[in-house]
Amino acid sequence: MSTVPSIAGNLIRRALRHRWAVLIPIVTCVLPATIYALRLPETWEASALVHVRIVRPEHIGRGLPEEREAMPEEMLATVRDRLLAREPVEAAAPILFPEEDLENLETLDGVRGAFSYEQKGTSAFGVSLTAPTSGQAFKSTNALVN
Repeated sequence: MSTVPSIAGNLIRRALRHRWAVLIPIVTCVLPATIYALRLPETWEASALVHVRIVRPEHIGRGLPEEREAMPEEMLATVRDRLLAREPVEAAAPILFPEEDLENLETLDGVRGAFSYEQKGTSAFGVSLTAPTSGQAFKSTNALVN
């Protein structure tokens, strides 16, 4: 009956006996992956959590017309759409793309595409951005959310 230490010892002896058959595949897989990982550009991510509170007509006042109550998903979609409007995007654009022209629609679309959204529950969503520097990441996220 063999034990675990003897099985491990047999595997190690076989690996040492055929070391080139073991080392060559390891080196050809690990070396390129290491070089690739070391050459990746450094990126920074900043995120913000946006809470949406539904204000019902009874909290606003009596003289205002009453609308139907909006569903929480509709409210989150509305706030997300407001974040992608021209004014917030124009506030974040010079931080992310300082050399680009703000009147260029491709620059504004690039800012919109740089942000990602993730719904967190029924009344909040997260906004995040990955940028080349930490300053660009947090300043542009704050500019978009404020």
